[in-house]
Amino acid sequence: MNIDNICTKSIGMDVIIRIFSTIICFYFVHKYYSNNNYIYLLLPVLLTILDFTDNTVQYISSKKYNVSKDQCIHTFLYQSLDKITDILSYILVWYLFDKSHNILMLIIIRIIGVIFFISCKKSFYLILFPDLIKEYMLCKYFNMDKNFPHIIIFKIIFEFYYHTYKNLPVY
Repeated sequence: MNIDNICTKSIGMDVIIRIFSTIICFYFVHKYYSNNNYIYLLLPVLLTILDFTDNTVQYISSKKYNVSKDQCIHTFLYQSLDKITDILSYILVWYLFDKSHNILMLIIIRIIGVIFFISCKKSFYLILFPDLIKEYMLCKYFNMDKNFPHIIIFKIIFEFYYHTYKNLPVY
C-alpha cells in the first residue's frame, strides 16, 4: 500500500476518533464539572490530551506498514484537518462552558488563520493568528488575566519556532 493511501486512511480515522472522543469527554465534563472553577484548568489539559488522539491510527498504521508516523503528520491534509478539529473543539468549549466574548474572539482569530493557511498553504498564517484558547483558560484559572498579553508574545514565538523549524512552512 502506498504512503499517500496509508496516510489518507489513517488521518480520516484519527479525525473521527478525535471528534467522538472530544464529544464524549466534554459531555461528562459538562455534566459533572461545568459549575466548578477547576474547569479552566481541566479543559486545557483535556484539549491537549484529546489533540494527541488524532495520531492513534497513524501510529498503528506506521507500525503495520513500516513507515514513519511523521510522514503523515507533516502532510497538508493532516495539518489542515488537525486545525479544523481544534476549532470544532474550541467551539464546543465556548458553547458548553464559557460563552465569553474573549473566547469567541480568540476562536474567530484562529478561524481566520486557519482559513488563510488552508487557502494559501503557508504556515505563516498560523503564526500570525495563533491558537490561544488553552492559554487564555489557564490565565483565567490562575487569575493572571493581566499577563495574557505577555503570553501572546511567547505563544507567537513558539508558533514561529514550531512552524519554521519543526513543521513545514509551505506545503
